[in-house]
Amino acid sequence: MRKTKFVLIVSLLLFSVPVAPAQQQKIPVALESEYRIRRRAIDVVLPEYPEEAKAVGAQGLVIVAVHFERDGTYDGMKVAMSPHPSITDAVDASLRQWRVMPVNKTGDYRLQGELRFRFVIEGREYRVEILPDEEQRRTSPQYRRIDVGFRRSWSKQDWED
Repeated sequence: MRKTKFVLIVSLLLFSVPVAPAQQQKIPVALESEYRIRRRAIDVVLPEYPEEAKAVGAQGLVIVAVHFERDGTYDGMKVAMSPHPSITDAVDASLRQWRVMPVNKTGDYRLQGELRFRFVIEGREYRVEILPDEEQRRTSPQYRRIDVGFRRSWSKQDWED
């Protein structure tokens, strides 16, 4: 009887101790300039100018921090600056179709960096432009402000609004 009580008590203690959840393995992130990301791009789709943005005359520069998975597929973005919510949605929709070359052959790294698109209205013409190479090589101040959080974690909970 004593042995049974002892086994029962030990069993209860063992099974009632909270077990820490397994730590999510952190995969290193390679930080690249916009220029390098655009050179790595295999499949590229420029955003379409949204009708809603056209109707209100929204134009300007969109700056996003993007994540690509180890296999080069788009994983998500964080908006640093955008002139209109429909323009933000158009950029996200286009990036979902992007694919970039993986950072290395073994797929050890995810890719993160800045991408910018300029939405322009001239008269009755609506167009989306990418920045010249010289500007792509420089990091914008808006991106630098959100970059710190991206460097610390890849968990979407940490960088999605």
